[in-house]
Amino acid sequence: MSYKKMLKYWPFLVLNLLFAFGIPLVVKVSHIATLVNVIGILFIVNGLFSIYIGRYIKRRGAFKVMLLVWPLLFAIAVWLGLEPSLYGYAFTAMYLIIECLAFFVGQSNDLDYEQQIPIDEGYHGIK
Repeated sequence: MSYKKMLKYWPFLVLNLLFAFGIPLVVKVSHIATLVNVIGILFIVNGLFSIYIGRYIKRRGAFKVMLLVWPLLFAIAVWLGLEPSLYGYAFTAMYLIIECLAFFVGQSNDLDYEQQIPIDEGYHGIK
């Protein structure tokens, strides 16, 4: 990806960095209760963010490889100790799955052979 194309997606990159490093850092510094962190922030807020990112990538027509950016950045944050590794890596996998579901939902590229109009004497190959 060229530098000019990367500049096109700067809000995407800033949001990913904010959610991967900024929010866990604020949670760690402010000593928010573990239950609020896990359910409120990691599950609900970051889960909704994963849905948003998946739909954002689909809407922009970006490369599918960009689906890996957010979970990868979150895994780095877990590795750096911003989130406990006990469940941090499981949330990373969950974010990737949610993001992929949000990206691929509603795509109907599969041909429905049952609703096609048949040609006389069946389907023929091009000669």
